[in-house]
Amino acid sequence: MPLDAVFIDQLGNFKNLGQALDRRPAVLMFVDYACRNMCSAIVALTSSALTRSGLVPGDDFGLLAIGLAPNLSFDAAREFKDGVIDPSSRLSVATQFLTGDASAIKNATGAVGYHYSADVENAQFAHAAALFVVSGDGKVTRTIAVARLDGDVLRQALVEAHQGVGESTFRAINLLCYGYAPSHGAANSLVWLILKAACAATPFFVAAVIFRLAGRRRAGS
Repeated sequence: MPLDAVFIDQLGNFKNLGQALDRRPAVLMFVDYACRNMCSAIVALTSSALTRSGLVPGDDFGLLAIGLAPNLSFDAAREFKDGVIDPSSRLSVATQFLTGDASAIKNATGAVGYHYSADVENAQFAHAAALFVVSGDGKVTRTIAVARLDGDVLRQALVEAHQGVGESTFRAINLLCYGYAPSHGAANSLVWLILKAACAATPFFVAAVIFRLAGRRRAGS
């Protein structure tokens, strides 16, 4: 993560991402503060899963949200946050909803490979339903599709982030299958390339297995 990228939190304080993390693992999500449907549901699901994780907000982890719309008032971030997370809860104290200019937002989304596009007609953003677990020094250690979100998953991911453990190659490939292009809802080009390559290689693999089995049969006779 670009730890020097400067944002404004929901209270109007300027801080860079390094200060926002404060050397603690965090769950990071990108949010359209103008959205009161899907984004509200994603934040609510995330906060509920964090509550069920058994970890202590503020001590064990932080929750960060970065608004996708540039130069938005921090009042909008605070209103969105308070409408989804109980302001009197400990989780709310450990949560920061950030706004920033276009450069800071692009730096943050680009660093983690997060894609989104403006839906001009509806004055909102089309974006992927995924969140990131980040270590205290700003390394992304896990990407989680919202469809797989629960307390146990977040607990394990945050413990791994605290230990500086990243996701395995298998997990990375598995999560790649959730890489949908937000503009049209289809799998992204890299996923399609992998699928096509796998399909092309399958007949050769099957033929090689048959040839090997036939060779063993001849040797046995």
